[in-house]
Amino acid sequence: PRALLLDEPVSALDQETRDGLCLALKDLHRRSGSTTLHVCHNFAEMLLVADRVLLLRQGRVVQCGTPAALLERPRSRFAAEFMQARNILDAEARPTPGGGARLRCPDGLEVRAHASAAGKVGFIIRPERILVCRPGEDRPADQNCLAGEVRRCANLGAVVQVFVACGPERILQALLSVREYEALRPTPGDRVTLAFRPEDVHLLGPEPALPGNDALPPT
Repeated sequence: PRALLLDEPVSALDQETRDGLCLALKDLHRRSGSTTLHVCHNFAEMLLVADRVLLLRQGRVVQCGTPAALLERPRSRFAAEFMQARNILDAEARPTPGGGARLRCPDGLEVRAHASAAGKVGFIIRPERILVCRPGEDRPADQNCLAGEVRRCANLGAVVQVFVACGPERILQALLSVREYEALRPTPGDRVTLAFRPEDVHLLGPEPALPGNDALPPT
């Protein structure tokens, strides 16, 4: 067929079977050249099968692009949450000389961003972009460095999720490879430094307008 319409074809399967079938569908698409519309609500499934993604909210497209584009550059908070950005913050932005901006959160946390901005903004720092270091380790001068305390670690198999308190009410998440985790061996209570580049700070746009109930078709 010229087109395949797949409505959540693997939603009822266990993870191993789901991943295997997704790879088989991807291979089928590559060999046949057929256009495939694959509906899913699962983040990992989307990454396995998609060449391009239409992210829908209440029947409207809120972002369209490659999985990598949505992963690294979500346009809105809704897109960032769906793409599991984890670290989603609000701040007051002030432009800095030479370009870029300094972002100050209400709790006092302050970071530098590569993009220019002014006024109230939302931003994300993807957890896989954050390096977890021992205090005092040399880091490039142009990186953001935040001091914090490890609260807990969660082993997810291929990666380890590390939760770090960078203030009384601010928890940031980082993802370490198994090798990085074994080299650092962070435990709750350890003091660490979180390091990330200004270009790893991504500014979010405004939330797209959505239709109200009066705009929905009658049932």
